[in-house]
Amino acid sequence: LKQERESGLAYQKRRHDQITENYELYRDFVHINRLTQRQVVNVPLMKETIKTLKASLDERYDMAFENLDRDDTGFAKEQEFVINEYWNYETNRLHFELLDAQDVHNVLLNGRSFQKLNFLDRLFSCEVMDFFDILVDPKMKPHDIDSARYIIHQNIFRPLGDILTSDKYSQEGKDELKNLMWSEKGLVLGADNRMRLQEKTERLRNMGLENTLNLDEIIAGAEVIVVLTEHYTHKWNEKKKKYEKTVAVVAQGNVLLYEETLMDCLGVDFWPFITWASDLDVSDVWTDGEADVVRVINKVINAWISQGVENRTLKNWGMRYYDNSKGFNPQSFTPVPWGWYPVPGNPNEIIKDIDINPLGDSINEINWLIGLAEKATATPAVGKGVAEKKQITLGEINMVLGESKERVKGMAKFKMKEAKERAE
Repeated sequence: LKQERESGLAYQKRRHDQITENYELYRDFVHINRLTQRQVVNVPLMKETIKTLKASLDERYDMAFENLDRDDTGFAKEQEFVINEYWNYETNRLHFELLDAQDVHNVLLNGRSFQKLNFLDRLFSCEVMDFFDILVDPKMKPHDIDSARYIIHQNIFRPLGDILTSDKYSQEGKDELKNLMWSEKGLVLGADNRMRLQEKTERLRNMGLENTLNLDEIIAGAEVIVVLTEHYTHKWNEKKKKYEKTVAVVAQGNVLLYEETLMDCLGVDFWPFITWASDLDVSDVWTDGEADVVRVINKVINAWISQGVENRTLKNWGMRYYDNSKGFNPQSFTPVPWGWYPVPGNPNEIIKDIDINPLGDSINEINWLIGLAEKATATPAVGKGVAEKKQITLGEINMVLGESKERVKGMAKFKMKEAKERAE
């Protein structure tokens, strides 16, 4: 289990910096530096692009189940009616429409999204996962999640008391965990887990997932926080002479609390996850999202605008050199109408403006970069509700919109496949 987690983390880790940067630009947060961007300026190109694409992909896929059994008693139709009504009930209870909006948001920002399917208190449960919480087998086929040898759900934070009082976990595992967490090393681990949980809470809240996990109560009410990892993996069954899908719960990366086959645990023989990506690759699961196309362009525009702001500010300050060799020590003048300001001698020889060259007009270059991002992501200006002067006829506008919608449909078909898998 440890080797699988290390392998899955190493496979995903190459995307961490990019995903974090995409998210920060979307949330209007920029890093300033001493060279390229010294002003806190962010052009909302990332947010504009993502929200435009979300509007195009924001479709609810209504599912209808059909009973293929044919009889004359009407019982088949009755079964069909019951199943469809139950599906409609779950759709409303679990707010699938909102989950799908979060799911699309994840794909556009990260390139891929996962939903976890479960049963809690005998009721179906569905949860959109944080990008950093899911690790997968590097050899998984990007279009087929069941081809993965393992899937790992990490960063599950629980109070120690809840784990020790649960009858789901083995007594041997609970005793081992209790001894670990009450030791000096365990107290350090508990404090570290609490800090990681607070960071995760903030990230989930920003993603609109605060209602799915009661994280604030966990932080406030638990003295010791434990991090759990759920490993969904294959294990050899010596009696049946075959591999079986199993789930194992590990605490703090070392303590095995639970292990069971998926068939005994959930009654299924498939991984309880669904996933989709907007741009499928042949071999790489962690593909780029639309935000990756915009990221570099957004950073360049931010730097240019920042430099322009700083340039105008410096020119507005009216800074001057002065000749200090003659004992001249001027004070800052207060500007007043028709003011007179004395200097000891020829002003042209004693003082001189600091020359700050203008950076020139970069609007054309910025518009070109924005156009490049729009073409790459199929989000033309008219699709954002903005009219362009060069598109003067209704026919031209409709043509551009039609072409962009066709490109977005290519992404929507992958989302539809995921929706069908969830319904099944």
